[in-house]
Amino acid sequence: MAAIDTATPEKWMLIGKNGWLGGMLIELLTKGGKDFVLANSRTQNRESIAAELDEHKPTHVLNASGQTGRPNVDWCETHQAEALRSNVLGSMNVADLCEERGIHHTLYATGCIFEYDAAHPIGGAGFTEEDKAKNGLTGGKISTPGDQLKLSRSFSDWMAGEHTNLRNIVDEGKGKLQWERDIPASALSNLESLASSDFKANLGKIIQIGRAHV
Repeated sequence: MAAIDTATPEKWMLIGKNGWLGGMLIELLTKGGKDFVLANSRTQNRESIAAELDEHKPTHVLNASGQTGRPNVDWCETHQAEALRSNVLGSMNVADLCEERGIHHTLYATGCIFEYDAAHPIGGAGFTEEDKAKNGLTGGKISTPGDQLKLSRSFSDWMAGEHTNLRNIVDEGKGKLQWERDIPASALSNLESLASSDFKANLGKIIQIGRAHV
């Protein structure tokens, strides 16, 4: 995560303006008197997101976009490729582009939102582990509370500490580009060339090619 630049006047960009979370964030930004713009690009389109970041030059990006599914989140279980493009590759695009430009980036994501009812009024009894089990995805995992997901240090420091084995896994896997399914020979050759020459510099292109063959 990029450090916050306190010398530059704040300018915010919201990605995911049409969603439920996006609507609430627009309200909060407006009430807070923040200078903000609403992105129009889809996160899967790396070039479009990059162009908007370069045009508006925000200091902070709020990414509240994501494929929630219709009629509910269970759709993502049966449409994994579509969910992957938006919720994984799209989120990676935004995070990577913000990191390149030194922009502070926040990702909002949730798998299940509870609604208040007669048994759970606002300010009343909270939800229990049993409630979580009843409302979780079939065969899936229950989301971890946000306060348990916060990192007390940067991602780079976290990787350089006791998780150096993850860096080794990434380095060893750079040339193994067909973990899940076959990739056409021409695309595979291009991927191998990009990965072996300058993996970090070519990451955007690698994501785009990989996305096309998910």
